[in-house]
Amino acid sequence: MFGLFLYALAAAVGFWAFWRGRVGPDGSGPPPRADPKWTGRVPRFSWLVLSLGRTVLAFADAGGNQFRLPGLVAWAVAVVAWFAAWWNEPIRPSLDSVRRPFHVGWWHLLAIGVPFRYWDLDGLPHDVNSDHVEKLLDVRDVLAGD
Repeated sequence: MFGLFLYALAAAVGFWAFWRGRVGPDGSGPPPRADPKWTGRVPRFSWLVLSLGRTVLAFADAGGNQFRLPGLVAWAVAVVAWFAAWWNEPIRPSLDSVRRPFHVGWWHLLAIGVPFRYWDLDGLPHDVNSDHVEKLLDVRDVLAGD
């Protein structure tokens, strides 16, 4: 219970500091608006509230060490809402973004990483050790709903 109290206290102080504008570790506040490095990004409050609400529902539904569909859906909505709260770029690319120089995005890394991750998948693992067996038993338990 003391750990939960400390987590709640840390979250409350963090939210208070964020809304007061003291985002730096030294409490000095954000850079002035004239600073070109300051992006002025703030989360969308309604998406944050949705994310927090769905997180609480997912936590409440995960009791008894069971995975259930309502809890999984609430968890997925919470994750999507969290990203939507902090997303400040336009969803569709503008003409300016088409003309800018090439940059590496998350999908470039995904396109490179997926083939390396699944290369020679049918040949792995060649020798099963106890850790592999325990993980397979964990997967069986998860698929059974435990």
